[in-house]
Amino acid sequence: MVKINTLTINHSMPENTDIRILVSFDNKQTWQYYNGTEFIITSLDDINTIGNTISEIQSLFTDYQVKNTDTIFDI
Repeated sequence: MVKINTLTINHSMPENTDIRILVSFDNKQTWQYYNGTEFIITSLDDINTIGNTISEIQSLFTDYQVKNTDTIFDI
């Protein structure tokens, strides 16, 4: 069993900007965002409108239990 205990993303962000993140669990074949309940497959084209924030991703992956289907993890 594999577990991610913490995820830290170091970044600098200019004022009045926002960094959005999608994740992939299958070697970048699909990209997903977390909607508060589950991961939803989307397109990279949607990253600016539905991508998760850095704080959302860091919170989500604190004590995250890796699933057998999570072959490769990309942000």
